[in-house]
Amino acid sequence: VCPGNHEYSCEHSDCNSYSQNFTFYNAKFKMPSVESGSPSNSSMFFSFDYSNTHFVSISTETDYPGAPFPPTFGDQLTWLETDLQKASQNPNTKWIVVVGHRPLYSSYETFSLDGRPLGTSKSIQSAFEDLFYKYGVDIFVVGHVHSYERTFPVYKDTNIASNYTNPKYPTYVVVGCAGNKEGLDPLFQPIHPKWSAKRYSRDQGFGLLNVTDTQLAWNFY
Repeated sequence: VCPGNHEYSCEHSDCNSYSQNFTFYNAKFKMPSVESGSPSNSSMFFSFDYSNTHFVSISTETDYPGAPFPPTFGDQLTWLETDLQKASQNPNTKWIVVVGHRPLYSSYETFSLDGRPLGTSKSIQSAFEDLFYKYGVDIFVVGHVHSYERTFPVYKDTNIASNYTNPKYPTYVVVGCAGNKEGLDPLFQPIHPKWSAKRYSRDQGFGLLNVTDTQLAWNFY
């Protein structure tokens, strides 16, 4: 799991009193923050290993410059660098997968302009992208936007790989279309950014990540 804006506030009078500041989220979910050395002492950001893959869950909501909500849970960026460095040096780790809530790359109308991230996406880029690149993160999967989009491997907006074979850069996936009372978000910008490989907003969907020692395969259904 990872926290999103609706975990900060349920946006309804019946539950706002106990959902503020991720209270309900952290009471309901117990993730391995202590075990992964996270200073949050909560489920806000943490990591774990499963088979040959290192999984990291970050908070795009708090604890980095420009985050949408106040810093509350500790020094996320120092912890993340230490965690990614350790994973990148582990010979048993073949892949590094990071998940969060808000996108770094999205061509939905409020998140980028002419291929350059805007607003919170720009803050996420400034805080996290260099760490992802430096330590070889393979894929960053998020939601928030109620549609589907997959990038080519990309770094700093303009360094773009043309395929997914041994890429130098991470791939970014937005898959926020599993279903929501607010409906789908179809308002992609008419100009297709060069880093955007696929966009889809006509229906709900979900993704599956299949991993072997030699291949990380993402499929959207």
